[in-house]
Amino acid sequence: MKPLRYLAAAASLAVAAVTFPTSTARAVEIFNINDCEVKPQIVKSVQPDVPPNLRNQSGTVKVAFIISPEGRPINLEVEQSTNAALDDLALAAIQKWTFTPAERQGTRVAVKTMVPVRFKGA
Repeated sequence: MKPLRYLAAAASLAVAAVTFPTSTARAVEIFNINDCEVKPQIVKSVQPDVPPNLRNQSGTVKVAFIISPEGRPINLEVEQSTNAALDDLALAAIQKWTFTPAERQGTRVAVKTMVPVRFKGA
């Protein structure tokens, strides 16, 4: 049996500057990634931990999230999925990612992005 292969590619969503409440009860302004002089970069990516009973599953899960000014993914949600059985695996993996934060006018800012996580079963 071939091992499950995992692919992810980052792509930006065009989002105007909006305010978004966070769990710390303070509002964070979210910027369009294209309006930032410094784009976020992946520092650490983690592959999904796929249990044996799902290793033959294939599909793509598009996960939308905000990269915080600290470089952490927050407010993750499944934007689109071709296999709901893989959704939680994709969310759990991206939750462990870290990024260099985006910068706008010399200040670290939050931006919204989307990553498709592709699962290719054995």
